Amino acid sequence: MNPAAQLAPYWHLARARIYRAGLSARIPSVQLPFNATPVVATYLHTGFFFGMLSREIPCDGLLNTYIQLSAPRRRTDRVNILPLRFLPTIPPVELGLLEQREWPRDELARLTKSGLAAAMAGGLAAGMYLYANLNYFYLPETDFYRRRHFRQSALVIGFDSAAGEFRVACYLRKGNFGVTRVAAALLADAFHSPLGRIHCAEASKTDRLCGMKPSPTAFSAPLDLDAIKWQLRDYVQGTNAAPWKMGNQLIRRWSDRFDSSTAADTYYGVDIYEGLAELMQASDFHALKKVDFRITRLLWEHKKLMTIRLRRLLALGIGADPALTERWQEVEHMAWTLHFTGYRAVVKGDKVDPAAVARTLREMAARERDLLGALAEAIP
Repeated sequence: MNPAAQLAPYWHLARARIYRAGLSARIPSVQLPFNATPVVATYLHTGFFFGMLSREIPCDGLLNTYIQLSAPRRRTDRVNILPLRFLPTIPPVELGLLEQREWPRDELARLTKSGLAAAMAGGLAAGMYLYANLNYFYLPETDFYRRRHFRQSALVIGFDSAAGEFRVACYLRKGNFGVTRVAAALLADAFHSPLGRIHCAEASKTDRLCGMKPSPTAFSAPLDLDAIKWQLRDYVQGTNAAPWKMGNQLIRRWSDRFDSSTAADTYYGVDIYEGLAELMQASDFHALKKVDFRITRLLWEHKKLMTIRLRRLLALGIGADPALTERWQEVEHMAWTLHFTGYRAVVKGDKVDPAAVARTLREMAARERDLLGALAEAIP
């Protein structure tokens, strides 16, 4: 047997040491501020934004949006057929909260793997978070590590010079959002890998590297009471007219740009509960092998973010009910219970009463109309 062939599985360890020695000699360690447990992380793009723009709570600029929910009216015979999303999902870059720099593709094409790792470490040293589309086959602590080639977005947030490792925010095992450590050699492989691109939902981003950092005024962005007021009214009425009533021109222009991509027959705001109630009653959880838990998780995250927003408004003296936050947290708990119930039904085989779930959803809708409607009226 060829001795070199026996050593082949260990080559990546030796190469990692070479990378580590080279990078350690040139680039210092850097750890950018990042909230690894952001209040919203159902979808990676919102998880990245909230991670970058959160300290203990999201900055006011993020509280100005991520209020409205939407879901197309579709078949209800499958539990993952009702995609739920924030609307409008205007990126913080568009809101002026983040600055962005795109690496030229021809420059990336010229970089060797070691050159790419050095460029990434240099970008971090300049204060930029690095948004890239990576092959998760090379990312430790993920479901795909050394098992299957799969490309998806990730955010590089730090570099440990002594270890020769990058810190990367992404979906870890079981789809949990978090941070893993990736050897420089593996990160370069993850970026340059030609595999996993066929099934990539972000095919246009596979050869891109984007640097983002908070703008100098990000954490002093004012709370936009007018935008919040109109979005809350939209939410409790189940309509989508707020972007054309509020004074925030950035949100208005973004909504004009993407309005055509929204299904004409759509649930908005509290009306999404009716769609979820129909969905739950039509679903046999015990016959399902896989459920897209992003539906109920996003619903729960929406309530958690609203709790933060309510506290902020009450701190400004808006809202006459001192018990508003406590009453709203009951809604938040109901959303968490719904998410947990669905998870237990599929993973543990617990029985679910669809009619009881539907009643809970409609109770949540009634409470939201009451609490958020009163708050919207209280905003000047």
